[in-house]
Amino acid sequence: MTVEPGFGGQSFMGEQMGKVSAIRKACPAMHVEVDGGIKAGETAEAVAAAGANVVVSGTGVFKADSPSGAIAAIRASVDGAVSA
Repeated sequence: MTVEPGFGGQSFMGEQMGKVSAIRKACPAMHVEVDGGIKAGETAEAVAAAGANVVVSGTGVFKADSPSGAIAAIRASVDGAVSA
């Protein structure tokens, strides 16, 4: 949803956050998943703040200096936004 489909490592398309917010508003009890360009300390916070509560990250995890650290940071971003 937040990159052009096709291959990993693409740049995050922040202009899609309006769609994420609209889905969250229309369906507050539904899981909202975002896949594409998710990285700890960068885009994970933006998608979580927009209303995503499930995120998929490939390059943001597997190319991180610490994959387990990246997962923990992404999870903390989503958990913090969901509980807010």
